Amino acid sequence: MTHAFVSVRELTKEYPVVTGFLGKKATLTAVSDISFDIGEGKTFGLVGESGSGKTTTARMILGAEPATSGSVKIDGKPLMNEKGRVDPVLRRMMQPVLQDPYTSLSPRMCVGHIIDEPLRTQKLLSGERALAQRVSELLDMVGLPQDAARRYPNELSGGQRQRVAIARAIAPKPRFLVLDEPVSALDVSIQAQILNLLKDLQSEFKLTYLLISHDLSVVSFMSDAIGVMYLGRFMEIGPKDEVLRRSSHPYTMILKSAASTDEGAALPISGEIPSPLSPPSGCPFHTRCPFSQQICATTQPELEAGPAGQFSACHFAKDIRAGKPAGTCATLATGAMGR
Repeated sequence: MTHAFVSVRELTKEYPVVTGFLGKKATLTAVSDISFDIGEGKTFGLVGESGSGKTTTARMILGAEPATSGSVKIDGKPLMNEKGRVDPVLRRMMQPVLQDPYTSLSPRMCVGHIIDEPLRTQKLLSGERALAQRVSELLDMVGLPQDAARRYPNELSGGQRQRVAIARAIAPKPRFLVLDEPVSALDVSIQAQILNLLKDLQSEFKLTYLLISHDLSVVSFMSDAIGVMYLGRFMEIGPKDEVLRRSSHPYTMILKSAASTDEGAALPISGEIPSPLSPPSGCPFHTRCPFSQQICATTQPELEAGPAGQFSACHFAKDIRAGKPAGTCATLATGAMGR
């Protein structure tokens, strides 16, 4: 059995806000009661539209954002110590790779100093010779030429900048990387190169990844397990093959159809994601779901287990999995089950 290197339990994040002319107090729930594990050396993909709570979840797992409730464990140890701070030992195990390599790198620092900055900050190496040697090794690992160490970010392409960001992230030898939309700012021709690099590094160093993306094709390529988020909740979660090949939630199926190259496969979706300040009653997705029925508007479905470790928060998940849904879900099953 794969060791759960990252364990998230009932994680919730709420923000107090003031709304309206009279300054009425309200609560914005960005993430609500989510739980999942990431096996050591594996990748867990969080997918969903902007505003679904993916990045807030990542920030809590990194300790950059305090959780309102719930817990995070890294390698079996609580992320927060008794003083309510991130355990310094665990902090050194984790590194982020952010979305935009154009803004995540300091324009005033040469590449060599960008890469060795975490080594200096954490006092992991001393002496310019040792630092230069480590930078040289890291440039080789990410496929950059040695003379890149003397250059500045504005002299590099987008793909090269993201390679610098990856080199900086792995410099202190972490065990866990949070990849927040790591290729969304890059040209399509470069995306596959960066994703393959991340896979190679994961294999070589047994890295554990949390991957955040709105792109289901990226998540499918990289992940071992997938969580589909909407308005801070999991709509579907489980092993990649189960979630993608035997989807049992309409939102997952719509994301799949949007990523499909088959123009006739598209399932309809209307409107924007609702505000988390005033979420819909019942199923959070029912206001946009083309297969919504009356129960969807009144009763919130719980995540229910499928036969192969897959969980879905849909009143009709069992019917969809069985291929014999009732009512308006019939179109969904016959149109999307086989993809």
